[in-house]
Amino acid sequence: MPHSTPIASVLQIICIFWIAGPANLPGDVLGKLQAAANAAANAAVHAEVLKKCIPPDGSRGVAGLLGEFRAFLLADIEKWEKVLNATGTRPA
Repeated sequence: MPHSTPIASVLQIICIFWIAGPANLPGDVLGKLQAAANAAANAAVHAEVLKKCIPPDGSRGVAGLLGEFRAFLLADIEKWEKVLNATGTRPA
């Protein structure tokens, strides 16, 4: 189909892993857990074995802190909400 848009140019797939804890986790404990988890995630996304597994199509591994993750999720929700509204698409 010569005039169709390649699916890779419009499709976005995101695989997210995160660690959750109790709502009232003390700040000092949360800080230590975040630091340890972020250090491990950063080491993982920069490991040669993972780099070999990620396809050369623009995919990437990213590690970040809770505030960055929250901002990412809110922006992603807003983006896809606009797409759904513009196309009249509704979740099943």
